[in-house]
Amino acid sequence: MAGKLMALADPVRIADYLSLGLLARLVPPSMVEDALIQHGKQSRRQRDLPAHAVAYYVVALPLYHGINIEEVLRVVTEGMEYMGAKYIRREVGKSVISAARTRLGAEVMQTLADQALKPLATEALSNSVANTSLTTNEKETYGATRCSHDRSSD
Repeated sequence: MAGKLMALADPVRIADYLSLGLLARLVPPSMVEDALIQHGKQSRRQRDLPAHAVAYYVVALPLYHGINIEEVLRVVTEGMEYMGAKYIRREVGKSVISAARTRLGAEVMQTLADQALKPLATEALSNSVANTSLTTNEKETYGATRCSHDRSSD
């Protein structure tokens, strides 16, 4: 029997809003809009969950592992409102969230990942993944900040 999913504290902590602010900085709204337009997924009418809100929700899901999906959506939509977005937050159930994710599609998220997930390390950093003998695939898997001396613990 599966355990009950956790809920976030109410009211939402300022740290949750800051997390979304950081996400918006790493994945700017213009990048999200461009990906939506590229794949023809931008919202054409007022929906319970606009496409750009769903994109940020999907990006935020791994940050809130083990938290109820409605809670994650609440944090994302309230965070977007906190940052100035209007008319996003709606009380929706799991079926609406699922339908919105299906409408968004994997292609948009793949485009965002391709554009936003870039190595942070440079060739100038002597202990960076960029200077190790890892294959390109391993570098992508381990991320840009894993150091060569960390590999010995694998």
